[in-house]
Amino acid sequence: MNLGQTHVFLQERTIEGTSLTLINTDLTPDDIRSIEGHPVFIDCDQAAFGSFYLDLPNYFSVESALCYRNALAELGLDIPPALFMENFHEVGRYMGLRYLEVGLQAWRRHYNQEMKQNNDAIQQEKQSTDESEWDAQYWFFHYSLELALNGQ
Repeated sequence: MNLGQTHVFLQERTIEGTSLTLINTDLTPDDIRSIEGHPVFIDCDQAAFGSFYLDLPNYFSVESALCYRNALAELGLDIPPALFMENFHEVGRYMGLRYLEVGLQAWRRHYNQEMKQNNDAIQQEKQSTDESEWDAQYWFFHYSLELALNGQ
């Protein structure tokens, strides 16, 4: 999905109107916490009024997205499953491209840090702490790249 296609897709969802709601639009894992088993957003600086499809790839797998669609149907918004999944898939690519930069920046920080560690022989404790941070960022980078290339 290129920028023009994304614009058309979002414009169509806006005109259609059935998917408009308050959305978070922020994929950064650090902004979401689980409290007593429930997701809690701790950073809503990107909250906006828009199509719920923009949030779905951030928080739902293909299988759980269908559960979301079924819940919407129970509440009276019965979107045909094929159309729902087509929209879910298409917007997933956009979200992947949107956050690819975050992953690339984390990769660059990790690479620069590795070079510094090799040159300065930093303590083992510091290295293991930084590695666990990179592991979390690497997952995010891989997820964003996968979304950008293949959608959800």
